[in-house]
Amino acid sequence: MLFAQDSGARRTPVTGRYETQRIKDAGCILKVQQLSDSLVRFQLDCSAGAPAYNTGQASGTLSLTKGTAAYSTTEWGERCEIRFRFSSGAVVVSQAGSDGACGFGHGVYSDGRYRLVTRKTPVFDESP
Repeated sequence: MLFAQDSGARRTPVTGRYETQRIKDAGCILKVQQLSDSLVRFQLDCSAGAPAYNTGQASGTLSLTKGTAAYSTTEWGERCEIRFRFSSGAVVVSQAGSDGACGFGHGVYSDGRYRLVTRKTPVFDESP
């Protein structure tokens, strides 16, 4: 199983659904599933909310080391990196790269503190 490091010696599994909300309907949903001791599958769906309702999505399989995983891509011409730092009941997401560099719509960013909603294994939109 994959585990996130807490500040103490306790370790917490990372499988689950995490959410962050900015204003009204803007925010992100992060789905995470443990695949092995060193791999985690994720799906990230974000929205900028009204009035444009631009969206962004990223997914893949990542290594998890000491409670941190990183997704990176240059698929849209510039470098994008999204880091996930897991702790008990939450994950802090930081994005380095513009909305366009990450393949997101205008004004869509993944940064923030996401709270754990459920530890159930999530259902993903597509196959790995």
